[in-house]
Amino acid sequence: MLTTSVASNTLCINIDGMDQSKFRVPRVGRISQPKMLQALFRPTLHVTGSWAHGHRLSLWVSDEDLRKDSTTQQEVLSRTLTDVYQRFGSLPMGCCLQQDNCYREGKNRHIVSHMVLLVALRCFRFCVCNFLRTGHSV
Repeated sequence: MLTTSVASNTLCINIDGMDQSKFRVPRVGRISQPKMLQALFRPTLHVTGSWAHGHRLSLWVSDEDLRKDSTTQQEVLSRTLTDVYQRFGSLPMGCCLQQDNCYREGKNRHIVSHMVLLVALRCFRFCVCNFLRTGHSV
């Protein structure tokens, strides 16, 4: 019975960012790029998705100047947890974070320290970090 209650009282969050080239403006065809667009400055957008299973799907859009690193991932995670807390008034017993298998964004000491801090502050009783394999979105 305890195993069932722990499994049903866990918040699962997926965080993943899109490839920057997909959000380059103006968008051109895949085969050829018109010569008049080659000289233009084409800004890109950083789009990060955060999916708290059963609670909320959030898309975070930022400028190309913002670095895509663990600080951004911590911000997205914190805002997602804040949204869940404000909606329900409490957080579940545990948190399962799933991210890319990338050292720059999530597979580093900063994210692990953030998860340890969540347990130390008693926001959760346990936290699990999972890293998805290469090509998981294909």
